[in-house]
Amino acid sequence: MVHADETGCRVDSKLNWVHVCSDRGYTYLRVHGKRGEEAFKAIGFLPKYEGTVVHDCMKSYFKALRAARHALCNAHLLRECLGIVKHGGHRWAERMAELLREGWKTALAAREKEENVEPEVIQAFKDRYDAILREGEQEWALEEESAPIPTRGKRKKGTAGSLGERFTLHKEAILSFLWRLARAASKVLRISNIFTK
Repeated sequence: MVHADETGCRVDSKLNWVHVCSDRGYTYLRVHGKRGEEAFKAIGFLPKYEGTVVHDCMKSYFKALRAARHALCNAHLLRECLGIVKHGGHRWAERMAELLREGWKTALAAREKEENVEPEVIQAFKDRYDAILREGEQEWALEEESAPIPTRGKRKKGTAGSLGERFTLHKEAILSFLWRLARAASKVLRISNIFTK
């Protein structure tokens, strides 16, 4: 399993991107002028990688890393949920943040015992997750109805609706921490072996 992310930086006063990939033992950093798939190809970012990549749900990760398994970073999702609660008062996002925190505590307890989370416990989390999204659909639909009608095209999806859509589309990748328990630290992946030279 590796973690991947990107962050903006200035090179000669121009916006560039630092692409980061790390595992338990190594961190790989490359700077490129682009953020997405074009940059991945240019810097040899995880070509044909078949392991699990934890990321922030940027579409380029799904497009460029087709052979990989995807897990979404819950820290990013929690931050977005809390922002929607703070600025829009969305109850569904608050409940989803609670579910993610509770799920993480459950997964950690299983890891400490070197056990798996019981299948019925995982199913209970999935059922609650679905119920929260059903509630959320009503909340973000109200937000979208109150948005101004554009002169051309259709209404844009609101921030809460966009986040809700991501939760809907990527349920397995978001909740995978419940069943993809961390393996022993002795199985450290050498990042240098998964990048082209």
